[in-house]
Amino acid sequence: MHPGEITTGNTGLTRRCFLAARVAVVPVLSSRKPSLRLWAFSDAHVGTDRRRGRNSLAEALVQSESGAFDWDIALDLGDHSGAQGLPDDEEGREIVRQFGALKQHRREDIFSVCGVPPRNVVLFRLKLQVS
Repeated sequence: MHPGEITTGNTGLTRRCFLAARVAVVPVLSSRKPSLRLWAFSDAHVGTDRRRGRNSLAEALVQSESGAFDWDIALDLGDHSGAQGLPDDEEGREIVRQFGALKQHRREDIFSVCGVPPRNVVLFRLKLQVS
């Protein structure tokens, strides 16, 4: 056995042999190239649009799941408030409520990007409870 080899249990199968066998099997199992369908959106302006009678975030989410296009993950590029600052508590509750419009995806399928200026942008995965 090679000094860097790791055996798996009682089988005596080495890690190197196992990986070599997997490399040979993968093309047979996958008949098409894997793809990632990404949807990016921004500037929902939930707070200001809500005051004008629109559910801008919920409307976009419903439209995205209506069959017009398919997506696996989404990038939410921010600006939920439209008020030149962070959403207040009331706006935050409204944002959570509008994320509740998702029917075919989980909230965790949407990655929110926040931060200003651009050099300080932080990507994080919000895990909000949506009822």
